[in-house]
Amino acid sequence: MANKLVQFVNSLDLKEKNFLSEYLQTKNSKKNDSEFRLFTLISTLNEDLLHDDLMLFVKIFETEDYNDQKWRLFTSSLLKTLEEGICELISRNEELENQLRLLKFYRSKSLDKHFNGVLRRIQLRLEKETLAHSEYNTIRTKIETELSEMAQNAKRSQDPNIQNVLDSLDLEYASKKLRYMCLSAAHGNVFEINHDFGIGEDLLRRLRDGNFQNHPSIEVYFRCYDMLSDMGTESKFLEYTKVLRQFSDRFPEDELKGLYLLAINYCIRLLNQGNTEYGKIGLELYKEALDKHILLTNGRLSRYTYRNIATMALRVGEFDWAEEFSEEFKKYINKRDIENAYHFNMALIHYNRHELEDALDALIKVHFKDALITMAAKSLQMKIYYEKEEMIVLDSHLEAMKMFLLRNRVIGYHKQNYLNIIKYTRKLIRLKKYDEVKRVKLLQEIEQTSPLTEKKWLMSQVS
Repeated sequence: MANKLVQFVNSLDLKEKNFLSEYLQTKNSKKNDSEFRLFTLISTLNEDLLHDDLMLFVKIFETEDYNDQKWRLFTSSLLKTLEEGICELISRNEELENQLRLLKFYRSKSLDKHFNGVLRRIQLRLEKETLAHSEYNTIRTKIETELSEMAQNAKRSQDPNIQNVLDSLDLEYASKKLRYMCLSAAHGNVFEINHDFGIGEDLLRRLRDGNFQNHPSIEVYFRCYDMLSDMGTESKFLEYTKVLRQFSDRFPEDELKGLYLLAINYCIRLLNQGNTEYGKIGLELYKEALDKHILLTNGRLSRYTYRNIATMALRVGEFDWAEEFSEEFKKYINKRDIENAYHFNMALIHYNRHELEDALDALIKVHFKDALITMAAKSLQMKIYYEKEEMIVLDSHLEAMKMFLLRNRVIGYHKQNYLNIIKYTRKLIRLKKYDEVKRVKLLQEIEQTSPLTEKKWLMSQVS
């Protein structure tokens, strides 16, 4: 089975699958009946069975002998048909964009009455709209532009709406620019990359002077940028989370998810630096996001988010909640990742309950290819070996961790963090039990080292 076709179907949410199912059934040819049956099979069969081309070919073509070329052409044709269906679905969902296209058409024909009728429909739609994100500002700019062009075509003596266009362009630019400046700041905090903001610096000065007030999308992203560009300043974090909660109903789900994750990742970074209070705050933000149903994408929860939520709960002592969450939400993990993700969460939970053998048993079932999750699992094994006093195994394990870091692309502060963990665990192994001078020195070194996500654990073992 062509991977592109399987990946396409697996990415669809229920609404999209239902639409495409109906779309295929409207194609009343024998070929499209076969396409419909294959689409249904891909949607319902276990992923392992989708690699059995012979079995699928027989189910579709029944008595015919398997023909690889025919099968490839058929699956390619189905993918093309599904893409056409998705384009039609997108077109149906873009009612407002279609109305704007119609507005432009009537303006180009100088049909004033038709133009004003469509304009009223759009304005009524926008009056009911509660959103105030960057795309909303783009729509407002298009409307103001069409009004200006209409006035100029009519050669009216009054101001042809130019000031409204200028103001709307400012709002559109500011909201979009700020969004990407926030993403840049978040990216830079992890990967130590600085981007040139261009005239964005002037935008920041104008915002700090009080311009563009009372625009939710601009206010939220401005406060977000302030928070991300000044890590550790609590007042800026509180200002951001305040406006985020205040205007959360003004953003579409996918954008709101990104805004919550920016705040949560901020908490994770400070938690990793040893500030446990931000772990509690981050967990509350996760719970809010779960309640708002914004963490799922196409009905699936990322295995990274699944692990991060459980990890944060454990780090603030919410063991029972972590287990309840892991059990309740495992059904939302992608099928190919569910077992690994679930067993890793259970390993974390067993470890935090000091059930070391159970934790190791769970880790044996984890086989991730992702470098960061692999390193997280190896770090957990490291702690278990130390606490079980299996020092020979631990020494070998630390060397394997180091070699994994050197051979795999673990970048940014993550790589340095794990190198620091290995370094201080080795020092911990070599520390003589009754050498008070070296013990105090090692405590001071660990305390002053950053990044070091296992700082609390290392210090507890030294003490």
